[in-house]
Amino acid sequence: MLKRTGTYGSWASMDKKQEEGMIETILVASPEEYLPKLREAEALASSTNKSLFLLFTGSKNASGRSWCPDCTAAEPVIEEALSSIPNGCVLLTSEVEREPYRSSDYPYRKDSSIRLSCVPTLIKWKNGKVLARLNDSQSQIADLVAELVEA
Repeated sequence: MLKRTGTYGSWASMDKKQEEGMIETILVASPEEYLPKLREAEALASSTNKSLFLLFTGSKNASGRSWCPDCTAAEPVIEEALSSIPNGCVLLTSEVEREPYRSSDYPYRKDSSIRLSCVPTLIKWKNGKVLARLNDSQSQIADLVAELVEA
């Protein structure tokens, strides 16, 4: 079983897969943590020979509800696709707060490697680059998410 370095407690069945060692999730609590956590995720993916995915999603309140309805709809689709990877994967999850995200100066929007324009955004990442990405409602389409996972 892999050591859990983060949690994504709102996805109950995702936690079950994490406990089985299938999905190693690293949670980014703020944009300031992004780069160090990305390096940690890259090292983990490399050392375990697993694919690395970046997920940018709307933050959730205390009851587990996101401000982003598209993020809520995408959760089960993304979960299903990632849990189907035979040797597991590493998932770096960055929760995005609604009000700061609206600013054009928001760090994820300005980051030239990710250029976040909407949430949810699911990225397959390798060697410091985006291999494939799905934005917004694309992340809710099972066939597209499965294609990204297999890319």
